[in-house]
Amino acid sequence: MSTNHTNRILNVDAYPCYWPEDWPRTDKYKRRSSSYQVTFARARDGISRRLRLMNACEIVISTNIPLRHDGLPLAGMSEPADPSVAVYWAERDEWKDGHQQYRYRVIACDHWRRVDENMRAANLAIDALHALKRTGATQVIEKAFTGFTALPASTDGARRRPWREVFEWPDGWRITPENIHGRYNHLARLRHPDAGGTHDGMVELNLARELALREVVS
Repeated sequence: MSTNHTNRILNVDAYPCYWPEDWPRTDKYKRRSSSYQVTFARARDGISRRLRLMNACEIVISTNIPLRHDGLPLAGMSEPADPSVAVYWAERDEWKDGHQQYRYRVIACDHWRRVDENMRAANLAIDALHALKRTGATQVIEKAFTGFTALPASTDGARRRPWREVFEWPDGWRITPENIHGRYNHLARLRHPDAGGTHDGMVELNLARELALREVVS
């Protein structure tokens, strides 16, 4: 069974949960049980089905649930300590200089106590977006969704550590996408909240990976 699935365009992992940096988190003690009557598989498949109807592409359902071979969360797994769900996708936009342009979207939820509940909440939010889209109310959508970058630059640059320091990058290592992703996966297993790490530590690690990959591109 696959343990990691990365959207190479967005640099977003399906496992562990890749929480968007600029979205607030719900304190654990504030989480509640919902009244949603839905199975894990139905909630997961409902998201994929609705996004396909919206002609979305590059879909990633990111959770702390291990993955199937196709990169989707696997039903029947034990509930993780962090039940958060983040759904990422791309929408095709206009062509520019002969290249297809995209708009990137994310909906994230950790309000409820279980992954299937948060997944259902994300599904309902996507349904509402689809309904707005069918009415032609695109301006409403754009005001609610000002667009998404896979990992926004930190607003606190003075306190941001260099990515090499965060990655504990060994001297002499080549800076390649393969080495970056390999190092990230190793450190994510150690620093994830489910392994005794912290949310802030994972945010820092995610940002460091994005900065490292930008350096490869440049």
